[in-house]
This record gives sequence, C-alpha cells and structure tokens, in this order.
Amino acid sequence: MACCDIVITDEDAIFGFPSLPLGGGFVGMYWGWHVGVQRAKMLDLTAGSRISGKTATDYGFAAKCFNKDRLEEETLNIARASPKHL
Repeated sequence: MACCDIVITDEDAIFGFPSLPLGGGFVGMYWGWHVGVQRAKMLDLTAGSRISGKTATDYGFAAKCFNKDRLEEETLNIARASPKHL
C-alpha cells in the first residue's frame, strides 16, 4: 500500500503484518508517513497487530472507506473522476 496513489478500502478490510512475529519489516518505515510516529510504533512493535479498513481511514492510511455494497461503485466513480492522462 505504500506505493499506491490512492488507497480505498472496505470497512472490514484488515491491514497489518500477521505473518511477521514483530513489526512490518522493511514496509514498517512507511507507516510513520501515513499514520504518524506513535501509531506506527504501536503497529510495528505489537506482534501481529492489525487494523480494520475503517481504522486505517481514520488514521489517514486510506483516503476513503466504504461498505462492501458500495465499494466497487464508489471506487469506479473516483477512478472516472481522475485525470485521463494518469
């Protein structure tokens, strides 16, 4: 997700690194840019930590969050509103 232009998520999506026993490895350094230093430390230093799509949006990691019923439609609306040259 660190390399996405716009992150759009489902409210129930799960973000984290559950396969790693501690922290996010080389990806962990990007958390601070998106969620702030204190939240990044919490996510990196708490083994197997995960956050929902709603929380990721509240933290600033995702730009938009929709329920499953609206996710595809709203994502396509955003894509259609993007500049054509991108």
